[in-house]
Amino acid sequence: MDPRSNEPRPMDNQPQPGASGERGPREIGNDRFNEELARVRLELEKIYIQKAKEVEEVKEMNERIDRLKHDRRSKKTIEKAKEELRKMVDTMERTILMVEQTRQEEEDIVVQRWRFQQGR
Repeated sequence: MDPRSNEPRPMDNQPQPGASGERGPREIGNDRFNEELARVRLELEKIYIQKAKEVEEVKEMNERIDRLKHDRRSKKTIEKAKEELRKMVDTMERTILMVEQTRQEEEDIVVQRWRFQQGR
């Protein structure tokens, strides 16, 4: 039997004897994936806000074109508004593509993190 020590027993919140407190490669790798995932999700949130703004602008432009037609404005004015609408739609489509690419990047990181955690 070991002789009893006069030192007080460690409390639950104190590190156990022999614990170095150093983080292993698994924890460091997992943190790296989590940081990358947080970065991608923040980027995705910004893109969603931009997309919502662009969708609203396209709706407003459609309403404006309808008003121009109702008010029987000149063809030149209506065509100019339609051209502006086409540009807005192109921009919105590029933003939607960015959303899809960023969502794919997020999914790839989640899969990589899962494989890393499983040791594959």
